[in-house]
Amino acid sequence: MSRVTRKDVAKLAGVSETIVSYVVNDNRYVEAEKKSRVLSAIEELNYVPNNIARSLSKKETNHYLFMTDDLDNDYFTSLLAEMESVLIEQDFFISLCKYRDNNSFLNQVFARQFDGLFISTSEISQASLNRISNMGIPTVYVLRNMKITIPDNISVLNPGLYMGAEKCIHHMCEQERKRILFLDRFVKSANDEIKGVDPRLQAFNNWKEQCFVWSKIVHTGNDYSLLKKNLSDIYRDEAKFDGIIAINDKVAVLALRSLQDLGIRVPEDVSIVGYDNNFLSGIFDPSITTVNVSKTAYAEKIISLMKDLKDREEVKRIRLPVDLIVRNSSLRREKNESEN
Repeated sequence: MSRVTRKDVAKLAGVSETIVSYVVNDNRYVEAEKKSRVLSAIEELNYVPNNIARSLSKKETNHYLFMTDDLDNDYFTSLLAEMESVLIEQDFFISLCKYRDNNSFLNQVFARQFDGLFISTSEISQASLNRISNMGIPTVYVLRNMKITIPDNISVLNPGLYMGAEKCIHHMCEQERKRILFLDRFVKSANDEIKGVDPRLQAFNNWKEQCFVWSKIVHTGNDYSLLKKNLSDIYRDEAKFDGIIAINDKVAVLALRSLQDLGIRVPEDVSIVGYDNNFLSGIFDPSITTVNVSKTAYAEKIISLMKDLKDREEVKRIRLPVDLIVRNSSLRREKNESEN
């Protein structure tokens, strides 16, 4: 069955295609009787306007792309749901995809003619960000890489990652934890290179000598078996660490399960803090102390940055507030107290 066209609607309604276009787009006055005939023809034929053709004429697609390197993090699916609920009211769609730092991937992105790009990745290179900037596509970058310089025509949303990590570090100090592991979400072997510097990792590096007597960064990501082995080896052979700062709640949950399987008690022996305040952090026992960034505020601010870019070509930088939600996984208890 062939697709119903504007020409078919015009023929049935006895009007010109131009009149059909005016009625569909609701951008010109049309006599009530003609408008009624067009609407009746649209309903009878089940006509749906071709948005691709309309976008070509307007040179807009009403479609944004959100790129991240952390697709398995529930935080981003929840964030996209918040953004979608706002954008759909503005007749915009938004898609989510995994970012890949190569020219072939960027060529595919550019070819799809998105109206705007949201980028949240610590893996983006300076060359790739510069190339996106030179394409002139309205772009909002979520500050996830401390090594790069943001071009002047790209707006920036700072989600408070650095500040949130500082809150975790200071909380560990308050709990008198002095031997700390930082668990990254990337798996890194001796030959691997981590491209960017996540603000949370940067904060840890900046504060570790001042706050802790021993510290170590562990790159095991979401690999449970590898994480459990590493934690066991470090606890047995290097140092009986008493605190873990995880780069997100998923890694924090994996660390909690690993320690429980190893017979290491949380929080009596080791305190754990995570990041994102996803649903997992509140349902495990003990519940996990975590950094919270409001998804609603995140969605509203990042969309407003894009709107300002598109409407007024106004580049802005916004930082979101963060809170530390203190739960049982980090509150130190004396061993004799927990055993009574």
